[in-house]
This record gives sequence, C-alpha cells and structure tokens, in this order.
Amino acid sequence: MSDLLHRLLRVGAIAITVACSGAASSTATIAPAPSDVDADGVQMLFPSAPGASFRLGTSDPNRTARLVIEKATTATAGVDGGIRFWNLPSYPLAYSSGGTGVTSRLHIQASDAAQQFTWRTQRGFLAAPTDLKNQEFTIYARVHGLTDLARAMLTMKVRGGGHSANNGDLASCVMITVAPATAPGGPTRFGKELVHPDYDYVRLTPRFDASLVENQWLGIKMVSWNDPTDSTRVVNRLYLDTDPFDGRVVGRATAGVCTANTSMWPARAPDATTPS
Repeated sequence: MSDLLHRLLRVGAIAITVACSGAASSTATIAPAPSDVDADGVQMLFPSAPGASFRLGTSDPNRTARLVIEKATTATAGVDGGIRFWNLPSYPLAYSSGGTGVTSRLHIQASDAAQQFTWRTQRGFLAAPTDLKNQEFTIYARVHGLTDLARAMLTMKVRGGGHSANNGDLASCVMITVAPATAPGGPTRFGKELVHPDYDYVRLTPRFDASLVENQWLGIKMVSWNDPTDSTRVVNRLYLDTDPFDGRVVGRATAGVCTANTSMWPARAPDATTPS
C-alpha cells in the first residue's frame, strides 16, 4: 500500500497515476529525456515497461478497484475554474508513534493478491510477483486547513504493505515527504518505515524554493526503481511542479533544470540502499 496523503491536512486531488517504469541508470548526470505523455496528458520521465499499473483518471475514488480510502471517508467531486478534482476530508487520529492529529489517507493495492510477506521474509514483492515495483508515481494535490505546520506533510509511500500495531513488519516501505518550509525536518525528507511505526528519516536540501503551501496545487512525481547495476539498491527520486496547471505537462525537470540524480529535489540520500 502507499500512504499518499498523511498528517494534518485536507486534500483536493485531481489525479493519481502509478505505472511501471523501465530501468534507468543510477549514475546519469543529466535529467531524463521526456519519454511520452500518459493517458492524462502528463509527462512520463521514463518509458513504461510491461507490468502492473494504477490510474485514477476520471474514475470515482470512492468506487475504484484497488484504491482504498481509509476509514471509508467519502471523497467529494469539485470544480475550480477548469480543474475538476476530488476533495477528501480529514479525520482525527492517535498515531502509533505517539501524539494525535488529523489525517487523510488513500491506499493503492499493489496487486490483486493479499500481502503474504514482509521485508524480513521476502525480497522483490510482498503479495505477488505482479506487485507494483519499479514505478513512476504522479499525483496532483492541494491542501486546506493545515492545523500544525510543525508536523504537517504530504507523504508518498511506496514498495510497502499494511500498517498494523499487531505486526509492524508488514509496513516494509520507503517514502518521500513534502512539508511546509518551516517544518523542523525541512520541506522534504526521504524515509524508511520497515517496521511500523519506526521511522528513519534523512533530510534533503531542495534545489529550488518549494514546499507544501496552504491552498496551492502541486504536481508531484516520485520515481522508484531497482538499480540495474546493484541488486542491493533501490533508487528513489522526487520531482515537483509548483505551477502544474499552466498549460504545460508536468515534469519541467526534463527541460534540463537539474541533473537526473538530483531531479528537481536531490535524491542522493534516497539513493542509499533500501531492500529490493
């Protein structure tokens, strides 16, 4: 499962797309060239590969197979100018790691199979060989009603499983966060949560001035793949478009703004070894 929307926010989301990506070199020094656009007209940074995928598109998130809204919270359709979106209210939560807050969470099931394994018992997949693995994960989000700027964040969790107080090993995930500029951990971090609720974060330094801001749309793309030159490494990168509805496709890093290893936000720390 992937925890897309996390901690102390309400979100209006217009699109969620996860697709298998072809392997890319982890040592490239330039931004990846545009490969194509997806079914929603969004720039894909890497070519698609055969395998599992998920796309919300124009579907209703309340009734979309493999997409689960936590606590069965109802997403409501809305329109802002020419932008059609879904708004998902938050609900109160007592965190397993301590403290209380409010949260909105959507989970994408990695495949049609149920989770059988954890990071301790299996490498490569948690439910079935057809699970989402190498992936290019894109969302558009806008947050409203941030109640605690010190802890507010939007988290994209990938390559993981269920989060349970009874079996913490099920989590088995990695993540990249987007937070307000004033957050103690900075506007973006890479993290591991192999055992729920134990987090291991690395603070990243943005390449440009960007952060999670009240009532502003963001186009966010996380790319994660197994390093073809090192079977013990998984490469994770984050791209951000701070003006996603300006008439251009998302992914302006492809114009050569920065290198592939750093994307629009550097991912050197996330390039560290993670279980494959």
